[in-house]
Amino acid sequence: MARSSSTGTSKAGKGSGSAIASGTVVRGAVSGDEDLDVEGRLEGSLSLAGALHVAEGAAVEADVEARGIEVAGQLSGAVTAGELITIHASAQVTGSLRAPRIAIAEGASFHGIIEMDVELPGELRRPGH
Repeated sequence: MARSSSTGTSKAGKGSGSAIASGTVVRGAVSGDEDLDVEGRLEGSLSLAGALHVAEGAAVEADVEARGIEVAGQLSGAVTAGELITIHASAQVTGSLRAPRIAIAEGASFHGIIEMDVELPGELRRPGH
C-alpha cells in the first residue's frame, strides 16, 4: 500500500492538514483528526474529524465520513458530512450524499441519491408528520 501524508497547505485545501499528493495512490482505510487535501487518488474508506478537499484532477473512490466535503475532482461512494458537501462545477460525483446542507454548482456532474437531514419548521410539516 502506497501512502503519502504531509503537513502543510495545499492548492486544494483551506489550511493546515494532511495531503495526498498528485501522482500518489493510497489504498485502504484512512482516518484522521485533521483536514485532508487529495490531489492524487484515494481508494477504500475515509473517516475524518476534519474536512475533505478533493482537488480538480484528483479521484476518490471511497465511503467517506467527514465534517465537511468539498469536491472539484472525482468522488465515488457513500458520502456523509456532518456540515456541508460542496460540489464545484468541475466535479464528477457518483453515489449517495448525506448531509444537512449540500451545494451543487451549475456544470457539475452528479449521479446518485441525496439525503438531507433537515428539520422543517412546524408550519411547513405535512399533517401527521
